[in-house]
Amino acid sequence: MDRIVQAAGRCNREGRLASGRVVVFWPVEGKVPPGEYRAGMDTAMSLLSRPQVDLHDPALYQTYFALLYQTVETDAKGIQNLRQVLDYPEVAQRLRLIEDDTVAVVVRYTRLGSDHSEADDLLRIVRQQSELPRWALRRLQPYLVNVRTRLVPDYHRQGLLSEITPGLWEWLGGYDLVRGLVVANRDPAELVI
Repeated sequence: MDRIVQAAGRCNREGRLASGRVVVFWPVEGKVPPGEYRAGMDTAMSLLSRPQVDLHDPALYQTYFALLYQTVETDAKGIQNLRQVLDYPEVAQRLRLIEDDTVAVVVRYTRLGSDHSEADDLLRIVRQQSELPRWALRRLQPYLVNVRTRLVPDYHRQGLLSEITPGLWEWLGGYDLVRGLVVANRDPAELVI
């Protein structure tokens, strides 16, 4: 549920649309990664299948998280005990909110009503600087997508990525405003987390 709501928020993150539509896809063959992801999906499916579900009702999300937290381990790495004894160096060592790291990738696309991408202008400025200016990174935000770190070497070898500055890459492949990055001849199963 939280991921559906997050995706819905991204559909109109700039607040320019009066209304929108979020489409949730379910795997045809029912293949879902095990663990927390499956538990979250099963819980969401259960709640969304109820008659007259109201996605704007905060109680729905309270119910969702209450049910979810009954089925998943919330402190598998023992972080809470470490916090209680103030062992913050060990907390920092063990705690990783996102296990599979990602890197920021700039995609160039034109916004409605524009004939060129603002990203081109910003990339030109960034390339001229010795270090990435914070204001430029803020202005690049609408053009950033995350790519799994493990995919970077392969995309780089294929000529789809070019490193602009350490930690920031430029996408040289295709980009679809609906589907995102376009990688020719990739197996769609590689995109599923």
